[in-house]
Amino acid sequence: MTHFSPPPPAANAAFEVEAAERERLLRRLSDVAPEPILYISRALEVVYGNRAFFEWIGLSPDQTLGRPGAEVFSPQAYAFYHPRVLRALEGETIVEHTVSQAHNSLPRHVRLSIYPDETINGRVNGVFITAIDVEDDTRLRQELLERTHQIELFTNNIPEAVAYMDPQRRYRYVNNAFLALRGLTREQVIGHTSTEVLGEKVARFGDAIVSRVLGGETVVYERLVELAGGGARWHRIRNVPDFDGSGAVVGMYVVGIDIQEQKLAQQALEKSEAEIREAIDSLPYPMAFIDTQLRYQLVNRQLATLVGRPPADLIGKDLRHVFNERRFAEVEHLWRRVLGGESVSIERLITGGDGTTRWMLVRYTPRHDAAGNIIGLFSAALDIDSLKKTELELRRANWLLSSHFENTPLAVIEWSTDLRVLRWSPQAEKIFGWPEDEVLGRRIEDWKFVHEEDLAIVVDTSRRMRVVKEPRTTSLNRNYRKDGRIIWVEWYNSSLLDEDGRVISVFSLAQDVTTRVLAEERLVHQATHDSLTGLPNRSLLQDRLRQAITRARRSGQRVAALFIDLDRFKEVNDTLGHRVGDLLLRTIASRLGASLRESDLLVRLSGDEFMVVLEQVVELGAPSLVAEKLLSEIRAPVSLEGHEIHVSGSIGISLYPDDADDADELMKNADMAMYQAKECGKNTYCVFTSDLAHHGAEMRILENALRSAIAHQELSLHYQPKIDANSGAIIGAEALLRWRHPTRGMIPPSEFIHLAEESGLIHEIGVWVMRQAFLQLKVWHTMGHRDFRIAINIAAGQFRATHLAERVGELLLATGCPPESVDLEITESGLLRDPEGIGRTLNALRSLGVRIALDDFGTGYSSLSHLKRFPIDVLKIDKSFVDDLLIDADDAAIVSAIATLGRALGLEVIAEGVENAAQLARLREVGCHAYQGYLTSPAVPADEFDALVAARAVVRAA
Repeated sequence: MTHFSPPPPAANAAFEVEAAERERLLRRLSDVAPEPILYISRALEVVYGNRAFFEWIGLSPDQTLGRPGAEVFSPQAYAFYHPRVLRALEGETIVEHTVSQAHNSLPRHVRLSIYPDETINGRVNGVFITAIDVEDDTRLRQELLERTHQIELFTNNIPEAVAYMDPQRRYRYVNNAFLALRGLTREQVIGHTSTEVLGEKVARFGDAIVSRVLGGETVVYERLVELAGGGARWHRIRNVPDFDGSGAVVGMYVVGIDIQEQKLAQQALEKSEAEIREAIDSLPYPMAFIDTQLRYQLVNRQLATLVGRPPADLIGKDLRHVFNERRFAEVEHLWRRVLGGESVSIERLITGGDGTTRWMLVRYTPRHDAAGNIIGLFSAALDIDSLKKTELELRRANWLLSSHFENTPLAVIEWSTDLRVLRWSPQAEKIFGWPEDEVLGRRIEDWKFVHEEDLAIVVDTSRRMRVVKEPRTTSLNRNYRKDGRIIWVEWYNSSLLDEDGRVISVFSLAQDVTTRVLAEERLVHQATHDSLTGLPNRSLLQDRLRQAITRARRSGQRVAALFIDLDRFKEVNDTLGHRVGDLLLRTIASRLGASLRESDLLVRLSGDEFMVVLEQVVELGAPSLVAEKLLSEIRAPVSLEGHEIHVSGSIGISLYPDDADDADELMKNADMAMYQAKECGKNTYCVFTSDLAHHGAEMRILENALRSAIAHQELSLHYQPKIDANSGAIIGAEALLRWRHPTRGMIPPSEFIHLAEESGLIHEIGVWVMRQAFLQLKVWHTMGHRDFRIAINIAAGQFRATHLAERVGELLLATGCPPESVDLEITESGLLRDPEGIGRTLNALRSLGVRIALDDFGTGYSSLSHLKRFPIDVLKIDKSFVDDLLIDADDAAIVSAIATLGRALGLEVIAEGVENAAQLARLREVGCHAYQGYLTSPAVPADEFDALVAARAVVRAA
């Protein structure tokens, strides 16, 4: 028996050192591994982990080793690992993909491997677990699947039939077009051979083709493919080998393209070629087709006659054998040029088969196949013998003509019948910039010469000339110069005809008229656009509005007209000047334009009036919304030259076809609605109605009547006496305007003064009133009443006119009326409209010597500071306070306060509307200086006023 002797102690020590070193190396190796590695015992405790594991778990070895997995892993992770570890402890190797989240990182895809640690006797002591990050692989695989899906989706939806076959000719992929063509399902094709799918006959036909493709060759052929529903169509089949990385063919792609229409076209082409061959034979000049080996392949009868040999004797013959050596050598180099791609024309003296010679123009042109390869040349000859005889004469005539053209200031251009440049004079080069050598032979469409928008008209004009429908034309269009600049050119074109009246070319004379056209365009723009704002004006509005109505009539939609008038704009002009007013108009125009659609039209009518045209109006309320938006833009303050200006607007709205059938009526109704908006307090809009039309018609009638009232002497002045409160003497009168209408009778000022202001007639009427009053005062002074004063009411609109003081001065001078006897009255509310502007006007009037009276004092909202600020001489107490003077304590207090204030400021105080002696007595008590009213007399004509003055003088004398 052999006994095993234990190694000596020294050997044991060496073995232990070696084992320890191996364990260190294994631990080192596992620690440098980038993937987490751990070992779990049968007791489900973590026994070992490498560095990557501790980094992944986020715990130290002391917190991990020897501890149950339930305490090391998160509940979610442990729930995943635990059942799989138990399976591995039973001896199963587990590899799974899952999503795991390392410490302080985002979840990532990992491949988890769990291996049982089996001993030699099959016992499993524990499990090894490794986790490999496959996030990038998973993402790439997903992208590959998505791209594969996209490719399949694309391939399945293209109209061509596509298939892929392996070397055994089994189908591995087919698209929807292939299945539809064959009438099969994908299950009936995939995995089956071509014989099983297409049949034995088709498979045998493809044997040789498949062999070539598997040999690495791409094969393309055409064949009739039987359709699933019956019939057949021509297809072009393309077989392409599929190579692997080593260059071996591992399959082939088969693509079928339907060329049925092409085949039909090819057959039609062959038929057409036969017809063309017959037509060529009927041509009166020699023609031939010569192949690349310089052999006749086609000759017509005329060429055979010229050569003196029958066509059959020429077809296929080498031209060396047809021509003698000398003649062949003369032409061979030309044929070689043509076979190189060049077209050649040459005049040759040709000897016919009968020995006679004639000059002929021979043209050689290359012939290309469908692929663009030159397969021969065409030869065509034209007899020009008679033309040659007149060539010298034509040359001389051409020389004379050219000399004339070169000295004319117009560009001279001659065009062929296909619009190629035949002649280009030096003046043409000067006008258009292109030298002659760059344009000769070029078609008019071959270079950027005619402006794109005018090209179709130019080509159509030339076409009409070429068919002699219009042998002479004059046109104006835009052309490009070589430097890219666009110029306007006036063309004078004539068709040049041969003896038979056929057009042989088009002759053009051209001159640059850019300066003239631009000047005309400026004139047109000035005529149709407002010079201040650049907006379209009234004349353009009429045309655009009619077009909009025409379109709306066809489409069944509405058109809205919005008439806009700025409120208080005249005050801006009168106070800040016209320059600021112009700036304000530009600003408002810009705001309005920015608030509208591009399809809307904004027009400046005149002054401060604008109009907006809205097309495609579907909702009835839409124009009102636009009006509100425009009013908001107008109301926004405008800062100009240190002034913050506030204006508002009044807008009238009229709709087609609801309110009007044509442009004029639509504008008129919008205008009428705008005036209604002004009557409603301004800064608003008004929609046209039938009632408004009736009212507007009445106002127009009344306005027209008012315009003629002065000329027809319908206006007159009545005078109400002004009485000294203490002495009772008549000290003057207030001139009051009256209008006696021929049919309506006396019309009170309250009904027509506002109309006069809105229409602008107030200025003319105001001048008439002042002239009549001044003349009447002069009459009274002549009669001996030299202490009489005349009071005249001035409307607020007159005060806003910057020339009022100048006009009053002129009238005083013209009538000889003393200014110190004149009181000009303005209402208290009138001061508030433009305090600065009216203040300047009042100061100018005071400088003339007239007095300023503040009418209706106490009824407005003016500050008492206005009495100090403005040059006021007279305060007039309004009739509304005098009426209840004796019964209303408030009115009595107001009258007393006004009188006291007037005396304190050194102003004359006059009461209006005095109707009884008790009122007069009270007014005397508070210190009124004078009064007016029915107690003495209403306003009466001048003759009755004179009688009243005389009668009162008699009573006073008695």
